[in-house]
Amino acid sequence: MNGIDYVRLVSEWRDQDGLRDMSALLHEFGYDFTKTRSINVVDFFHRSILGSYEGELFDLLTWGQKIEFEHPHFDDPPECHKVSKWVMLHDKEMAELEIVEQTAANITQALADAGLTQDDTPKPKRRM
Repeated sequence: MNGIDYVRLVSEWRDQDGLRDMSALLHEFGYDFTKTRSINVVDFFHRSILGSYEGELFDLLTWGQKIEFEHPHFDDPPECHKVSKWVMLHDKEMAELEIVEQTAANITQALADAGLTQDDTPKPKRRM
């Protein structure tokens, strides 16, 4: 499954719909996005400008895909494309939050599985 060049797939997909669905299928069938070359955000930025961006940046970041967020077109876009830049940065922020929440949940579960957590709920007071 990892013989697929995902970076090439993204660049060839360009303005076509369905990249998010294709990415989800790859993920479902075991494609390891952490082992893929870094993709520049400008590919998704152009997809957004062309109206074919489907939010795939969020998914890719949460699956471990490395995304470079530096490119002249992205760093200083014309006024009419600033909303597209905001969408990309918002998806990045939401993905980072999702990763932090998932990591915290995994740590909490690992501690509970190892019996290293305490039940800190207040105990009822005894009446005499």
